[in-house]
Amino acid sequence: MTNAILKRFDLSGKTAAVTGGGGDLCGYMAEVLGAMGVKVAVLDIRLEKAKASVSNFTRWLAVHFARTGVRVNALAPGFFMTEQLRFLHIDRKTGELLPRAHKVIAHTLMGRYGEPDDLIGTLVWLLSDASSFVTGVMVPIDGGFSSYSI
Repeated sequence: MTNAILKRFDLSGKTAAVTGGGGDLCGYMAEVLGAMGVKVAVLDIRLEKAKASVSNFTRWLAVHFARTGVRVNALAPGFFMTEQLRFLHIDRKTGELLPRAHKVIAHTLMGRYGEPDDLIGTLVWLLSDASSFVTGVMVPIDGGFSSYSI
């Protein structure tokens, strides 16, 4: 996905993409930016600390770079079917969703997991002049999950 975005849009001189987790942008963001550091969705304090750190760091960078013309924002994907989520939400023997997965889907207002393409529109908007007055935000792309708690 990262290569598709970089090939589709000329990002030279406008932004830098930070990837990790084997280069899988969606998987990396889902693990690190899966929520805005406000609501605990996973009972793993290390993950929640990382999410809160990214949210705080995004705002801190925005404060320090705003007067230079650099905008700093982040995407906060909800539940996307990454390898990690597959391990946690799908029964390896039957391939069926586990009870926790049914609970997550039931509380995701759009009733499904996110797809990698669901990130592209917001990313394009944040990289464009249409968001020229937007900085220091984490944009949730979670199908409404953060609007409705479990």
